[in-house]
Amino acid sequence: MSEIKKITLGDLKQELAWLWDCPDDTEVTFGAGDLSLHHPKTRLYRADNETPQRVQIQFNEIYTITQD
Repeated sequence: MSEIKKITLGDLKQELAWLWDCPDDTEVTFGAGDLSLHHPKTRLYRADNETPQRVQIQFNEIYTITQD
C-alpha cells in the first residue's frame, strides 16, 4: 500500500483561513464537484487517548484515484 497522503491541521487551517471571512451561505464543493461530505472520523489517538493524532474526512462517494 502506498503512503497515506496527509497534511497537518495547522496547514489545513492556514490554507483555508481566508474562508472564515466568507458568509455562511458560501457554497463549497469537493473534488470536481462530485463528492459530498459524509463526516470526519478519528483514526488514531495520541498517547493521552483523548485527543486525535489523525482524523480522516470521509465522503459519501466511492472514487478512484487516477493521478497523483
